[in-house]
Amino acid sequence: PGSRHSPASWLDPLGRLWLFGGLGIPGQGSPGNLNDLFRYDPANGQWAWMKGDTAVNLPGSYGTMGVAAPSNKPGARQYNTWWKGTGSEFWLVGGLGRDDTTLVLDNMNDLWLYSSPCNPDSIVSSLGGKVCTGTSATLSLVPPDASAISWYSSPTGTAVIGTGSVFVTNTLVAGSSAVTMTFFAGAATCSQSPRTVVTVTVYPHPLLSISAPTAGCQGSVVSFSASGAQNYSWTGGAAGPVATATLSGMSFSTVVTGLDAFGCEGTASHTMVVNSNPVVTGTVSTSSPCAGDAVSFSAGGASSYSWSSGHTTSSFTAVVSSSGQYSVTGFNASGCHATTALSMSVQLCTSAEHPGRESAIYVYPNPSQGSFRFSSNADLPGKTVRLYNALGELVAEIPFDSGNEINTGLPKGIYYCTMGSPDTNGKAVKLVIQ
Repeated sequence: PGSRHSPASWLDPLGRLWLFGGLGIPGQGSPGNLNDLFRYDPANGQWAWMKGDTAVNLPGSYGTMGVAAPSNKPGARQYNTWWKGTGSEFWLVGGLGRDDTTLVLDNMNDLWLYSSPCNPDSIVSSLGGKVCTGTSATLSLVPPDASAISWYSSPTGTAVIGTGSVFVTNTLVAGSSAVTMTFFAGAATCSQSPRTVVTVTVYPHPLLSISAPTAGCQGSVVSFSASGAQNYSWTGGAAGPVATATLSGMSFSTVVTGLDAFGCEGTASHTMVVNSNPVVTGTVSTSSPCAGDAVSFSAGGASSYSWSSGHTTSSFTAVVSSSGQYSVTGFNASGCHATTALSMSVQLCTSAEHPGRESAIYVYPNPSQGSFRFSSNADLPGKTVRLYNALGELVAEIPFDSGNEINTGLPKGIYYCTMGSPDTNGKAVKLVIQ
């Protein structure tokens, strides 16, 4: 209470000091006449504001004479006369103050009876009156009353569910949405109503879900996305709604724990099938060909393939001109893949190092409109003319007929030809069809 003089004051049977009105300083503003009612409890050293206004010089609210009501209150005053009854009630008469219709300060002759509550002032619930389903709440009286206290689940029922100044509820359970539960406390010696009431809101656990694929490949990085809560923590220590993991083993599982706005916890889990990657192999017909040679490439161990050259078959033949690496990626039926690399060192061959290869094929006329004459100075049994497009793809195989004109039937473009037996390729010669 603010500083004051000339208030009414008395002690109740529990040794608590009551203080009403007087001339003093309110919670805010300038000094004036007061009508606030405070109670001081020596047991805990605390004041409690019980009734009245926080401003000065305010009129009273009389209600009906002889009928008690929570809205009734004396007007602000000082120099009043008071005395204590046989219990916790006290009497107040007159003084210098204000009635209910005017703010003029004057002498008064009104008589008031105040019955102090015998039930607890209020109840404090653990966790601020909000708990999660499956837990209990601890209810404590404020301030603790020295008299025997009983707890009830209804405002007028007689079934006692607990006793004492501290009451621990049974396990509280919510449904699919929050529920509010009400508890009441009353002094065993108190015949006044109402009992002191407190409400506890019980919240359900949040329903979490994880969005992620059901299957993945060994070594791949997968994102898991959680929803249904505000804060998340994952297996492995990640935090936030999204987590990533590298797949390993035959299956992979993760668990997310989420907290909602009320601090309630929920969990969700997700399991993925982990598919193995193919073991891709690659071979070439020669790793040290001459520039312009046609080289055969082949791969195995998978269902489909993608070469760095752009080919998508398991094998192909291409004319090579420079050294480098070729890579092939193979995919199995699960969509998992692996890549292997093939190195090739292309030689700038000379006739001295490779007799007969420098001029093994003769083509004329070149360019032409698609018909050419072929000859060779190499002794190649079962000679065949093989024609490749600019991508190195075999587009035609024509039986060799030395000196006679052969119509390739190919569209305009640039081609390369080699001559040899089915398992032997010679040096490639560039052809132009106009």
